[in-house]
Amino acid sequence: MKLSTAILLVVDIGAVSGVAHVVRESGGHLTDPLTLVSVVSPGIPLLAFIVLRRWADQDMPSRPQSGRRWSQAAWKATWWAAKLAGERREMLEPWRAHLVGDPENGVALTPRQQQWLALGFAVAAIRYRLHDALQPLWRPVDWFLSSDSRTNSFVSALVGGQAIYIVDDGGIPALVTEVWEPCGILGGALYVLTRWLRKVRCIELAKTRKASKEE
Repeated sequence: MKLSTAILLVVDIGAVSGVAHVVRESGGHLTDPLTLVSVVSPGIPLLAFIVLRRWADQDMPSRPQSGRRWSQAAWKATWWAAKLAGERREMLEPWRAHLVGDPENGVALTPRQQQWLALGFAVAAIRYRLHDALQPLWRPVDWFLSSDSRTNSFVSALVGGQAIYIVDDGGIPALVTEVWEPCGILGGALYVLTRWLRKVRCIELAKTRKASKEE
């Protein structure tokens, strides 16, 4: 019996003992909903653990049979990382290949190296999931950046709003003395930011796409 299973059993035995005490105090009547919940709930963690382990053991690929030492934790962590990354990416086989190495050519990882590699797979899987979760948030940004007119209108609105705020706070003289410098800095920063985002997001302007199609 593994340590995790033993701990769950001890916890469940203690919980069941407490429930038995509650039942005795209530005179053996289980009509109270709270009493029923207290009777059923102690077995839920152990049942869930057994189901998950049975499912994982059936679906988890077996380790290569060889004379080398293998890290069982790294092998299982790689499997879970591939599941977290998503089945559409099909990362299990490539990651398993990295974990196995190339023993025929003398490229063999120690159990410690396998564990570090599996940790890297887990980090990569989390990044994949974050990318999938944040991808919809980029759609309105990409829509603005894909057209010069929309981008320029957005930048002009921000710079104009800043100018109106300065004039409203400092009066008409501020239009000549105070507006130009902060508005110029904001406009230049937004111009650089939009060009950088287009490069990072690999966005091609709409008019550029039309010109390339005509040619």
